[in-house]
Amino acid sequence: MDKILVLDPGNSTGWLFRNNEGEFTGGTIVENHKEVANLIYKYKPDILIYETFQLYPNKAQKMCWNSFYPVEVIGVIKYVAGLLNIKLIGLQPSVKKFSLAVDWSIIHSDEKITEHTKDTLRLYDYWHRNYEKLLD
Repeated sequence: MDKILVLDPGNSTGWLFRNNEGEFTGGTIVENHKEVANLIYKYKPDILIYETFQLYPNKAQKMCWNSFYPVEVIGVIKYVAGLLNIKLIGLQPSVKKFSLAVDWSIIHSDEKITEHTKDTLRLYDYWHRNYEKLLD
């Protein structure tokens, strides 16, 4: 079974890791590029799934002067994954609505499970049901 790391970049970054035995660990990193990079180095996943970012025209005016922190995090993700030769899969935020009811209790964590962490499980669920079987 592949090791999977799922990241949901935002002003905080939700994360979910599935180990070789199928157990899940997760949490949230608050605005810290180095911690995001260290997480990827720590788990060295076979596959890294991340939520992509697009600026939609109807949102552009509200985003003036924004530093686009999620985009910076995606840059860190792509850079570290490239260094470690990790397979990258970007998923649109909209796929989360196609996630089935998921059981948050499968995530082992010493911290509170945030919405960003829950979003990583939604991304994982969508990918697992639709694409993981294609890897075999």
